[in-house]
Amino acid sequence: MSGASGELRATVIVVAFQQEQALPACLRALRDQVVGRDSFEVVVVDNGGNGGARDATAGLWDRWLVTDHNLGCSGGRNFGAADARADVIFFVDDDGVPDRAFLATGLAALDADPDAVAVRGRVVPKDHWVWTTLLDGVANLGPEPVSNVSYELEGASCVRRAPFEAVGGFDERLAGGEGRDFVMRAKALNPRAHCRYEPTMVLAHDYVRGLGHFLYKARRAAIARERMAKGDAMPTFNPPPGTFTVPRWKPPLPLRVTRRVLNRASQRIGQLPYNVRAPK
Repeated sequence: MSGASGELRATVIVVAFQQEQALPACLRALRDQVVGRDSFEVVVVDNGGNGGARDATAGLWDRWLVTDHNLGCSGGRNFGAADARADVIFFVDDDGVPDRAFLATGLAALDADPDAVAVRGRVVPKDHWVWTTLLDGVANLGPEPVSNVSYELEGASCVRRAPFEAVGGFDERLAGGEGRDFVMRAKALNPRAHCRYEPTMVLAHDYVRGLGHFLYKARRAAIARERMAKGDAMPTFNPPPGTFTVPRWKPPLPLRVTRRVLNRASQRIGQLPYNVRAPK
């Protein structure tokens, strides 16, 4: 993967849904990567609701793929990955801003670790620092690289294309834990397969923007788990990540108390009746 200048080393997939305002910053940050622009391609998957973003960002992407309805995060990522031309596929959240070394760090990590099938980065707050910090145990695993970690935050990651295709990509029934599920299926083919965490592969992103957003994510994750247990497909609108574990570090007491209350609430939310909206 460290070939000559001009070799296509990576495909970056950005699944965009209702991100007319935030998408340009994401794509500009990709343009400004330390990796040469001729060594990676940017594929935008338009899941709908992006207004004039296509025209406003012309020149910042290589291909703009339009879906006939909202495929959700995992469905959109699989859709884009099927169009990838490089051996490494990056997934970047549409409202995130990658650090200039984001792509270089992911590529270097895969070069250095042949058994790594995926690399996940570190997510830092963009605007809503309180809520992103509250979930630091998911978004931020600390300052040191770690091998064989849980693969969360699929919107700040990269995978090797061959094993990703071999297992059929992300399971679209999930709304949280898609990365962990992918790595587990990759392990069935290669027991040494694992995911690596690289703290210098940084994405500025508000993983959670407030109480309502947290409850939405918890609710969608509960629905996804229920539907997967029944063998059903996910609804075709953005399923968000939904694994909220206690971090290894101790945040301030008010944040710890808030997290416990919200985690308890998410269990109750999962018991409520719901109606799945039909795709538009």
